[in-house]
Amino acid sequence: MKKILGSSRGQIAVQCGEDLKTMNRFFNYSKGQMMILYAGAIVALLGAVALCTDVAVMYVNWQQAQKAADAAALAGATYLPSNPSTAISTAQNWPENNSMLATEVVGTPTVNANNTTLTISLQRTVPYNFGRVLGLTSAKISVTAVAGIQNVSGAGSNHLVPIGYPCPVPPCVAPGDNIALPGENPGPPGQFKFSPGNWGGLQYDDGQMYTGSHYTATIKNGYEGTAPILLGTASGVIPVTGNDVNNFAPAGLAERYYAGSLKEPHLDPNTANPIVIPPSDMNDPSIIEIPMVASFPNGKSEVLDITGFITAVLFPDGSGAYAAQVINLSLGSQLASSSAPGTGTYFPVLIR
Repeated sequence: MKKILGSSRGQIAVQCGEDLKTMNRFFNYSKGQMMILYAGAIVALLGAVALCTDVAVMYVNWQQAQKAADAAALAGATYLPSNPSTAISTAQNWPENNSMLATEVVGTPTVNANNTTLTISLQRTVPYNFGRVLGLTSAKISVTAVAGIQNVSGAGSNHLVPIGYPCPVPPCVAPGDNIALPGENPGPPGQFKFSPGNWGGLQYDDGQMYTGSHYTATIKNGYEGTAPILLGTASGVIPVTGNDVNNFAPAGLAERYYAGSLKEPHLDPNTANPIVIPPSDMNDPSIIEIPMVASFPNGKSEVLDITGFITAVLFPDGSGAYAAQVINLSLGSQLASSSAPGTGTYFPVLIR
C-alpha cells in the first residue's frame, strides 16, 4: 500500500509540474496578446479623440459664421424696402464686424423682387489638425441667413407726424385713451392725457423744414423720409421748440382731419369700449402715428430716445382744436405682425 501511495504521489507531483509549466506558457502567451489589444485600443481611442477635436473646431467656426450671417442680414434688412442697394452693401460689409473675412462672403447678398427680404451666404474653409493622419486636409462650412421686414402694428410713412408723446416706460397709454395734442385746450378732468407745454415737437432727418408754416406742412403731409424711424436713438430724432409746436401744429392737424373720412370720435363717451377701425380705413389721413419718447431735453440738439409708437385717430375737441384717440401701440417688446396694415413702418426680423 505504501509503495502504491508513494508512486501515486510522485506521479501527481510530476503531473502538477507539467500543468504549471503549461499554465505559465499560456499566461505568458496571453500577456503578449493583451499588449497588442491594448495598443490597438489606444490608437483607436486617440483617433476618436482627435476626430472629436476637429469636429469641435468645425462646430465653433460654423456657429461663428452663422451668427455673423444673421447679424449681417438684420443690418441690411433695416434699409428695406426703400433702399435695397444700401441694404445689400451694408450686409456685404457687415460680416467683417464679426471676425469674418470679406472673401468669405459668397457672392453678393440678394434682395427679393418686392424688397422685403435679404439673403446672405458665408463660407469658410477650416483645416483639419488631427484628421491629416487619415488623409483629411480641410472642410468647408456654409451658412445662410435670411432677414425680412414686417409691418409694425400701426401706421407709418406719411402717417408719422412730427409730434412726440413722453413715455419713459411704455405703454403709458392704452387703446381708447384720448391724447392731448399741441394747441389742445384742457378737456374734462381725467379725459385727456397731456403732452408737455413747451415741447412735444419732433424733427426728422428727411429734408423738411420744421419751423413756422413748414411745421404745419410736415404735420399735414407726414414723414417723407425713405428710411423708417426706428426705436431707440438710431434715427437721430431731435426736438422742436414749443413756439413752433403750439403756434403751427393746430392748423396742420385740422388739414389732416378734413382730408380724411373718419370724422367722428371713435369712443362712445358712455362706455370704455373703443370702436375698432378696420384695416381698410388704416390709410385714412386722420390716422396718425405718434412716436413715444423717453423724455424731452432742455436743449434742441439732443437726440431723443424713441420708446414706441402710438397709432391714433384725430377728432375735434369741441373748442377748435384736435385731440387723438389711441387705436393701438407698437412697442419694442412686441413682435412684428405680418398681418398688420402695410402703412410704412417696418421691423426687421430674422426669418432663417
